[in-house]
Amino acid sequence: MITLIPIILFTLLFYRNYKKKASIASPSSLLIMIYLISFLSAGILFLIKPYEIDLEATLYLCLLLLLFIWPFYSYNETKVNIILWPNPLLVRFISVFLIIFNLMGIIVFLEIISKFIFQGFTDISLLRNSANSGEFTKDVGFFYSLSIIFAYMYPITLLFYVYYFNEKNRLLKNLLFIASLSYPIYTMSNMGRDGILLYFIVYYFYYLLFRKIFSIEQRKEFLYPIYKLGFIFGIIFYIITLGRFSSDEGPLYAIFSYQGQQLGNFTTFYIQNIQNSTIGSTNFSYFLDRINAFGFTIKAEDMSEFRLSTIKSKGFDVNVFSTLIGSFLLDFGKTGTLVFGIIYNIVVNLFLFKKQSLKFYDLFLFSLFIIIPMQGVYYFLQYVPAGNIYILISIFLYFIFRIFK
Repeated sequence: MITLIPIILFTLLFYRNYKKKASIASPSSLLIMIYLISFLSAGILFLIKPYEIDLEATLYLCLLLLLFIWPFYSYNETKVNIILWPNPLLVRFISVFLIIFNLMGIIVFLEIISKFIFQGFTDISLLRNSANSGEFTKDVGFFYSLSIIFAYMYPITLLFYVYYFNEKNRLLKNLLFIASLSYPIYTMSNMGRDGILLYFIVYYFYYLLFRKIFSIEQRKEFLYPIYKLGFIFGIIFYIITLGRFSSDEGPLYAIFSYQGQQLGNFTTFYIQNIQNSTIGSTNFSYFLDRINAFGFTIKAEDMSEFRLSTIKSKGFDVNVFSTLIGSFLLDFGKTGTLVFGIIYNIVVNLFLFKKQSLKFYDLFLFSLFIIIPMQGVYYFLQYVPAGNIYILISIFLYFIFRIFK
């Protein structure tokens, strides 16, 4: 019965959002639907194979998710004017910059994937472990790290792609689209699957956000490449799922587990009070390092050691899907995560307060704020240094485009 609580809550939230905005074709509807699908999958998983569930943990999770989602539920983005009038020279300069480094990154990632192919796909789980250990990247060095940073900026690359899509500059438009693929290709180079799904989510988010300023033909043209890629990436997603998570329950169970394991994992995080020793070590290590540059001596906990120690002491691996709320629990604990959620809610509400139009520079923060919970259905995606840098770059571009109009 406990698994029904988030299902009913998010079903009602989705329905109320639809009634309020007279459409399900909105970014906020997509955001709510993502979590509704996850909780439906969690309910199906519980029926197939019961797992530990707790009322307090479930209510806490629902409350925190509402703090992250409510600003977008309250804001009627379907009635907002979107103004794409930025500084054209600045847009062109940054676009070329993104194209060059992302295309070079794609070459690096494809080279790594080619090593998988030459080794064969007999054991995808083994390849995944080898990739995580750095076996395939030890000869790449600094440029590999730089390529990851640009790959994590794919929402920004897609935003520039939308601008040139509307401007009908075919060359830059096509190059930016190819450049945006660096993130799913990067995750495939680690035998990961989340990058594939999250890329499609963000791409469709931009479609919903901009669909009213697109003509019918532009809408079709915008969705066409993603339909073609969907088939190819779908096959890759299935192969990786089958290779990494094949079980007695079969591939269908593995897919439901991928979508719905968060509720059970979060319950374990919550009940066992799993938390690292240094606030910010899990999700904001890059920021901790920058703070130390100003004379502070905050030492981030080594997450590999934290993971191993948690397995030994709790019998549980923290490297699992638990939503972004589970990720924040590891850093801030229950009270700290609640405070963090309230602060996030206030900041986003202040940003959106009485905003009748979204200018180009606003889109950097709007997309950042909504993409964090969208991608957070699995975990806080921006937890790695490259993700932390993406947050900083989004804020930086907001001010740059606001100043140089």
